[in-house]
Amino acid sequence: MSDLASFQFFENPRGLQQRKRSAFEFLSEFDPALLDLLYFPSSGSTGEVKWLALSAKAMKVSASSVNSWIASQSNDVFLRSIPNFHVGGYSVGLRAQLISAPLVELKEAWSVETFVEQLRHDNITVCSLVPTQVYDLVLKNMSSPNDLRVVLVGGGALDEGLYKMARQLGWPLLPTFGMTEASSQVATASLESLNEQELPRMIVLPHWQVSCDEENFLCLNGESLASGILSPTEDGAWTYISINDEEPFKTQDKVKIVESLRGQSLEFLARDSDVFKIGGELCSLTKLVRCLDEVVLSMQLCQKFAVVDVFDQRLGRKVVLAFERGVDQHTVQRLEREFNKRVMPYEGIRSLCEVESLPRSDLGKIQRPRLRKLLESREII
Repeated sequence: MSDLASFQFFENPRGLQQRKRSAFEFLSEFDPALLDLLYFPSSGSTGEVKWLALSAKAMKVSASSVNSWIASQSNDVFLRSIPNFHVGGYSVGLRAQLISAPLVELKEAWSVETFVEQLRHDNITVCSLVPTQVYDLVLKNMSSPNDLRVVLVGGGALDEGLYKMARQLGWPLLPTFGMTEASSQVATASLESLNEQELPRMIVLPHWQVSCDEENFLCLNGESLASGILSPTEDGAWTYISINDEEPFKTQDKVKIVESLRGQSLEFLARDSDVFKIGGELCSLTKLVRCLDEVVLSMQLCQKFAVVDVFDQRLGRKVVLAFERGVDQHTVQRLEREFNKRVMPYEGIRSLCEVESLPRSDLGKIQRPRLRKLLESREII
């Protein structure tokens, strides 16, 4: 039986609430065998924190599969640029450990200049980034160091225009699709895709069996699936729900599965919570976010903007553009005009709102439920 010191419960060290002890006490009474699992926080874009219970075997299967997919060897040098309390960061260390390859930690908080300098200084060959960081590299016109052979990009959809600009600068990007429930990656672009400049398909990794239900929700089967979900309740208690590994696990992601000679590939469509109606017209927040990303990139702006749907008494929902303090009004108005040109009239931005800072996850994702709650509390007109 595990004790508190050996209990593998990961949380953001900057968090105001340290919940490891209470989670340990709950599981000790609920089912002591669950204490041997690893617990990783997962909030993503929802902002609602829960912990996914992953077995050591699930993590190892995932790490081994990714290593094989990107042809990792002991002479590779891995850089961990994602926090270790995130499943993606932990996985980087495990991949290096399995093949006895060197692991280097990111020395400083994210900065384009110091990141590229460290890549060169430490002869890094494999690292992971999120789309926001790729955007920063492109905005600063930074070229990839010669030793770098793979950059796994996850934590959000990678815009096609951004991908092409980064590839022109030499960055060896492999877009990925993954989730904490899957111990990291589900699908990843192939190494062969680096011979081309087009945004590649993400191929389902060999250790997964995937399918879609009648509503296009992705369903997963495989040895890297989480064992259960540990969630805090409003009164400070906990609940634990086991995941049945004998049945396909239904995710909240809608995808398209494409069959080809290279295998199955995934095309992300939307999250279940991203679909809403404006005046009876069906809208996709995923589509609107991609449009905003394209406009921000074309205008070469810093990523200080976000679109989100909020309640509207007349239309049901409406689209609001939130922007961080310090952005001049002329830029905001230009961005609004360009965005509205690219979407249907009912999808256009109807309100603008300045915020001190956009709420983000530890990987830089905009946490839209938090942003939506903030904007609706202001009764945006």
